[in-house]
Amino acid sequence: MKGLLIANGEIGDSIFYTDLIENGNFDVIICADGGANNAFKLKISPDFIVGDLDSIDENVKIHFEDEKVEFIKFPPKKDETDAELALEYLVKSGCNRIVMIGCTGKRIDHTLANIHLLYELAKKNIEANIVDEYNSMEVILENKVLTDKKGYTISLIPLSECVKKITLQGFYYHLNEQDLHMGSSRGISNVVTDEIAKIKFESGKLLLVFSQGS
Repeated sequence: MKGLLIANGEIGDSIFYTDLIENGNFDVIICADGGANNAFKLKISPDFIVGDLDSIDENVKIHFEDEKVEFIKFPPKKDETDAELALEYLVKSGCNRIVMIGCTGKRIDHTLANIHLLYELAKKNIEANIVDEYNSMEVILENKVLTDKKGYTISLIPLSECVKKITLQGFYYHLNEQDLHMGSSRGISNVVTDEIAKIKFESGKLLLVFSQGS
């Protein structure tokens, strides 16, 4: 199953997101609290709205109540963000592929927390991406083959102290069994040059950030 999470971050180019959703073949669409405001702007009706409901606009709440959207309410005092709760619901629903939008923006703390949620999903063998108009992010814990990224700028950012023995094939800058360390910018701004590119490494946690153009 494929799920879409709409969170309460920035949604800029509505055409980009509308196309993504219309062509995404999503089985489940879920909003994390104020993400419902973004869904409303995009004229998308979600299957569920999850959270403490402190960020959703009243007119939006009324609209989706009229649309018979299911609300899953949590108390304001909780240990998880609304995005994490929504992702847990998608996982329990059987989603093994998740796209996350509205997960970046002015709140750097929330953006970083959402990247950490990518790591939690990767540990569960769930393919997940944070997507906005400019970038796509995912966390990998094992080798990865890229088949549709030729021409993309890619940055490889360690999420562990050391990602050991990285080998890159099909990239402008090659690596051959070299380590990437947290605290170094060495993995920033490579380019995928081949139709099929490969990332191999022995151990560690790696954040991939794809950007179109330089």
